[in-house]
Amino acid sequence: YNASDHEIALDGVVIAYARDRGSSGKSHVITGSGAVLPPGRYFTLGGVLDDKRPEYVNYGFSDALGSLVGGKGVLQLQCGAALVDELEYGLPDVDDPGGRAFSLSGDVTPDAAVNDSDVSWCLALEQSVYEYETDLYGTPGGPNPPCVADGPPLGMETCVVADGEAAGTLRPVVPLMPGDLVITEFMSDPGGPDVDINPADAEWFEVHVTRDVDLNGLLIGTKGDLSPGAAEG
Repeated sequence: YNASDHEIALDGVVIAYARDRGSSGKSHVITGSGAVLPPGRYFTLGGVLDDKRPEYVNYGFSDALGSLVGGKGVLQLQCGAALVDELEYGLPDVDDPGGRAFSLSGDVTPDAAVNDSDVSWCLALEQSVYEYETDLYGTPGGPNPPCVADGPPLGMETCVVADGEAAGTLRPVVPLMPGDLVITEFMSDPGGPDVDINPADAEWFEVHVTRDVDLNGLLIGTKGDLSPGAAEG
């Protein structure tokens, strides 16, 4: 992604890969592409022969970088002696992404510092709209969708439109992301532990919604209850 405010000629740029930081790796110099990347545009490089590359790959570097390990690795962009960007990729507990691309969240502007943080990354959503090849998911050459924790649970991916011309029809949910809901007020056990009062009637909490989202799959509970997969219904 060209995050600058000017065009960038890509011939002469070095792409490099290593399995671990500090280990020996492989590199390739982009040559003969004639590619000039305008500001705010994406460019996809692929490990294929340049004359055999699929439509979504803009430049093929063949097998110059060897095989990129699925779970982790280090990618670099270099220009002469300058390190333009370095990405040490990988996510906790992800040894095999299973055909899903590592994706920088689409709700952040691509930046050489932002992409250093694990919290800005997720695996591409396993949904048909992001399936660019059979059983392969990602958005090569285009903007990424925002990262969501896991998406809505199965059976909760759609909502019924309540009003307007489309009332009664189904639409995809707008999933929650970190920061969409903010707890702003709560009432806990107002009668005290020795008062015979129904907690379900007396206790409550309030959330502020920062954008239009759907609550499908939202899990609420005490800290001990909030384990993955705890939601029911």
